[in-house]
Amino acid sequence: DRLQSLMDDYTTAGTVGPIRVALSEKVYRYLLDRPPLAATLIHRLGLGLYSSEFRGPGRFWGDDGEGTKGIVELVYEDAMSRIYFLEGTHKSRLLPHIAGKAVVFLRMDVVREKDSREMIDSTLVVYTKLDNRFLSGLASLLRPLVGRITGGKLRKGVQTVNRLGMAMRQSPEGVLARAVEPPSLSDADLAFLRETLGSLPAP
Repeated sequence: DRLQSLMDDYTTAGTVGPIRVALSEKVYRYLLDRPPLAATLIHRLGLGLYSSEFRGPGRFWGDDGEGTKGIVELVYEDAMSRIYFLEGTHKSRLLPHIAGKAVVFLRMDVVREKDSREMIDSTLVVYTKLDNRFLSGLASLLRPLVGRITGGKLRKGVQTVNRLGMAMRQSPEGVLARAVEPPSLSDADLAFLRETLGSLPAP
């Protein structure tokens, strides 16, 4: 299949993490299922330039606001792991316009702090493959650069979600105030955020 063929003939492969995220398992899973909500909160809180839109069941479009955009598809999930298939493009001063695909394995482990609050350790294993045959032919030269870019993008994404979690803990009322700003979120998302932020202990 497409995942196996990419993994059998990848341009780069690497591991990112584990990175600790200051969110409970319940909230982390909710945001994973709703990337547009996570992107909206991150943007409104000034934590990043992310944007995202649903493109069908288990599929969404994403843009990190820094030259990388594409379609992400959830192809497998169980209690503590997920597998994603990505197709996207990247523009930067270091590389010409490149297009490629990736398979990302996400592993989640629940940990508890001394005050018994949950946090999540996220570990990602990623395989990438460039679409451009010419660039693929230069794989030996590009591999370190492409690997750093891919790993850096994923690491920054998880770290940004951690910053969102920290903001929720430190100022739940402030996060909720931003969440209710127009354009309005869905009733379900607002209800979830009100319940979640209202139940957090005082910082």
